[in-house]
Amino acid sequence: MKKKILELRFKIIQYIREYFLSKGFLEVDTPILANTPGIEPHLEAFTTKLKFPNSSQSKKYYLPFSPEFYMKKLLAMGFNNIFQIAHCFRNEELSDLHQPEFLMLEWYRTNADYIKILEDTEELFDWLANKLQLKTITTPYGEISIEKPWEKITVRFLFRKFLRIELEKCTFPYKLYSILKNMGIKIDEKYCVDFNTLFFSAFLNVIEPNLNFKKPVFIMDYPTIVSALAKPKENNIFYSERFELYIGKVELVNACTELTDYLTYMDKYSLSTEERKNMKKSPYPLDMDFTKIMKKNFKPSAGAALGIDRLVMLLLGKTKIDEIMPFPIKRS
Repeated sequence: MKKKILELRFKIIQYIREYFLSKGFLEVDTPILANTPGIEPHLEAFTTKLKFPNSSQSKKYYLPFSPEFYMKKLLAMGFNNIFQIAHCFRNEELSDLHQPEFLMLEWYRTNADYIKILEDTEELFDWLANKLQLKTITTPYGEISIEKPWEKITVRFLFRKFLRIELEKCTFPYKLYSILKNMGIKIDEKYCVDFNTLFFSAFLNVIEPNLNFKKPVFIMDYPTIVSALAKPKENNIFYSERFELYIGKVELVNACTELTDYLTYMDKYSLSTEERKNMKKSPYPLDMDFTKIMKKNFKPSAGAALGIDRLVMLLLGKTKIDEIMPFPIKRS
């Protein structure tokens, strides 16, 4: 049985590769040893040390959260539409939907925005559905039709509907903390001015359990403060050009129009560093090569990250991610 599941997993990965190659994308590869894992403050990284031959010196390296920084460096070198299927790493993550090592698909388009990436996502699913002869996906939350059109809904609407919160009026985080506390959502008071923690506490505790859509749903336009490398919307900079794709209650794709402004990027890095310090954790180093790219007016582009293990799990009707992985890490 396990062999049959793994055969289907490997075929799905092959079909993904075929789709992007058929669309003229170039497959790339990037390093696993990285100078920095990323700037997401709440993710924990694996670290290692490089020992230099015939020397007492060593250098700290990280296993990356994603290949994002390196792929953007390739865009800056002049590459256009690229994709990669990469092993990624996040420490302290082990559950039915998380493994510390996992497989991620990332793709980028130059001179494009997140709407074009949304279209790519729908087309990729069409391609996979045809290859696997699927019209529905069986999830723990019911049968999900993958036939188009898919649902599109904004974060703003979801907070209004399920929490009766106008997010734009919560730019001072303590106001959001007070509202959530009055609703009975338990949040440690030390996070009372941490918008990131407050936002995701509300999203995970109230909104995600209510995502009872019978089709995949694109959740659009996340607040800029929780969208590390996404471009703010021109008509309302409180929100960014970012979407996440949910199937059932499983988040599968995270995509955005890429941030190209150097000063905004440095502000976001500073905020991330502050959050790490507030959590009594070491900040992640700044990728100096990436900052040089941002200074040189990084070309307009858009990209997405898709969790392949979760995708395979859903396509095969499984409920736990370790069921579809060749050699998952088990709880001791």
